[in-house]
Amino acid sequence: MGSPLDPLIVRRRRTGGRPSAYRHAVDVIDPRCYAAIGLPADARGTVTAVPFEGEIVRAGETDRRARPFWAITFRVCTGTAAGAYVELRLWPESNPAWFSARLNRLTGRELEELERLELEERRALLEHSLSLHSYEASYETAADGRAEIRFIDASVPLVAPAGLPEPPLPRLAPPEPAAAPALLPRPAFELVTTATALTELCARLAGCPVVGVDIETDCGPLGSPPEWSPRDGAVRLIQVAGEVGGATVCGIVDCYAVRPQPLIRLLADGRQIVAHNARYEQSWLRFHFGQGLWTEVLDTSCAFRLFERLWSLQDPAYERRDATLGTVTGRMLGAPKGDHGADWWGADPLTADQLDYAAYDAIVMLALRRHVLRIAEAFGNLEQVLAASRTACREALRLPAFDPRAWEVAAALIDRDGVEAAPVIRRLPLTAGQRAGLRERVRLRARPAPSASRG
Repeated sequence: MGSPLDPLIVRRRRTGGRPSAYRHAVDVIDPRCYAAIGLPADARGTVTAVPFEGEIVRAGETDRRARPFWAITFRVCTGTAAGAYVELRLWPESNPAWFSARLNRLTGRELEELERLELEERRALLEHSLSLHSYEASYETAADGRAEIRFIDASVPLVAPAGLPEPPLPRLAPPEPAAAPALLPRPAFELVTTATALTELCARLAGCPVVGVDIETDCGPLGSPPEWSPRDGAVRLIQVAGEVGGATVCGIVDCYAVRPQPLIRLLADGRQIVAHNARYEQSWLRFHFGQGLWTEVLDTSCAFRLFERLWSLQDPAYERRDATLGTVTGRMLGAPKGDHGADWWGADPLTADQLDYAAYDAIVMLALRRHVLRIAEAFGNLEQVLAASRTACREALRLPAFDPRAWEVAAALIDRDGVEAAPVIRRLPLTAGQRAGLRERVRLRARPAPSASRG
């Protein structure tokens, strides 16, 4: 038996419908989803789909990789942040199984039925279902500043999104003028290679309410590949900088020479952490050392990605730039980031230029924080920036699986060399739990064998 939707699908086939299910609009961004609000990760309520520029389901492509997606704007009708606009994105090609599961939740149709439909038929079915139902959902501020839906829990009878307060849009703020060119500074820092020096550094940082953080990672003498994960290498340096009593404290901890756990604990004690692409630092430090999640964090990468989007929404002629640290420091401070990022960070010793570069990456976080706070004040969206930063850190909770070969090599080294194997093991891609297990293995190996009992 045909469903009530079948005539709609047939009619769209005969008239041609849209030129393509992946028709790329000039810009499918709904500015209302960039309201100057910060949504927590546990925000929940009833949402109803609303059109943007006459469309319920908008088709577009990502800027960077041209990945096709569908975007739907919902209005929060009940619960936390009632009145806010939140976006759901569906990715038909990137993850077909996930896409079908989302359609199943949104339309109520069985997976087998959905898989028999053409893509345009699925879109028609989705639009029809959105016109008949509201949904219980959870939502948050995404790492790019959009208010987006995390999960659709269940469909409910349609709730009219009328009479709700409009969320505040960011205030108009002009783009930042480019800073005058400047030389890369050579900041003062301490290279930490002993437990005593690490304790002293932590004592000096203890009075800093804000700490800038950066890391350098190593996967061997061939250098860092374009994209890699914590299971592919080790953390060589942790660079930190803070200000206390009008003075700057900067340290570079060599993780191949000393265990950084005291610093790891200090960074997760609730003070504000400033990092550029905090997701990267968090994932590596959590994988290798078990660092707790940064709860107070300002991600300057998230902030400048959001600012670029807001400037482009206010002026369609504005040419957006990337938010890499080199671009941002060059634009805000005039100083280029330097060209040591792709160096081999496993070398012994590291060069003076590499260490200067590493220290600058930590100290520059404090300067960029001041720019972020000033621009966010102009837009009136600091809570949105901070919420996006927290989301970026939470995404670091999804750690990769470890490589069992690293454990086998480390265990064999321990059995052969005991504690003397530590300098080599620090270079291996091991999880925090594995490192703890290896320390116990060393302890047991060092325990004297029980003497034979006398008969």
